Order: sequence, then C-alpha cells, then structure tokens
Amino acid sequence: MNTKRVIGLGNLYAGDDAVGILVIRKLQALHLPGVDMIEAGLAGLTLLDLLEGAKHAIVVDAVQSDLEEGAIIRLEIPQDQDQVTRLSWDSATPSTHSIGLSEAITLGMTLGILPEQLTIIGIELAHCTTNQPISRKVFAATETVLASIVEDLRKMACTNSN
Repeated sequence: MNTKRVIGLGNLYAGDDAVGILVIRKLQALHLPGVDMIEAGLAGLTLLDLLEGAKHAIVVDAVQSDLEEGAIIRLEIPQDQDQVTRLSWDSATPSTHSIGLSEAITLGMTLGILPEQLTIIGIELAHCTTNQPISRKVFAATETVLASIVEDLRKMACTNSN
C-alpha cells in the first residue's frame, strides 16, 4: 500500500450517505499514481486498519449538522478532533461492533496509529433515504471536494519531492 490514501465512507443505497464512495469513484477515474483510493463503507474498526501505515490520509464522509445541505466541512486531526466528536460521526448503535468515525479516530489517536497528516472532509447530507438518488446540492459538492483532494495530493507530491 502507498503512504497516501483517500478513503471514502458511505452507503451507496442510502441517498446522500453515498458521497464518500462517489468521491472515491471519481478519483479512481483520474488514475492518479501513488495514491490508494479505498471504498470503505462504514467507519468502524476497519477504518483503523486502512489508516495504519499511511503517512497522509484523507477520509470523505457524509455529515449531519446544522449546516445547509451540500456544505463542506474540512477538519485536520488532531487539531480539530473536538469538532469531529461534536458532529454526527458517532455510531447510532451501542455496540463494539459498530463504532463511528469519531470513535475510530479517537481510538486511533490513543493507539498512536493515525497518519502524520489526517484530513476529514464531510459533506452535509440532505437525506439518507434508502434506494433514493443523491440530492442535487450534495452531488454538486462532490465536485468541489474532488478538486480539493486533487490539489491536496498535488501539494503532497511537491512536498515529498523536496
């Protein structure tokens, strides 16, 4: 695996919750060298396995907060850890088998296995309706996020070559 990873979280069958997977598929179509692009589904403990060993990682997921649908939230870990905890990135079920992004990141920090640079990009969702298409504003936000990630990867490549 490469030391640069972009991980998309989400559920293709739950409306706007598909944003992370959709962004990954758009990135994969660009055939960028030296970057692992991973469709990860739900966060959970598997996310820690996917982050381990990466020097730089970007995680894309839907978020539910008080912002307008399609709004983009960018957080850098560890500086913005409190905001990850505040947002709706926790598990909806009280089980050790199903932990959310916030819990996974907190555990990764505790274990010391997070990448040196970890960026979380959230796109505010409008709905998670089963078997419904992604909403227009959320879909439009994926293009903005895609451009941002490509720029981030370009900067990482320049930094690594110096």
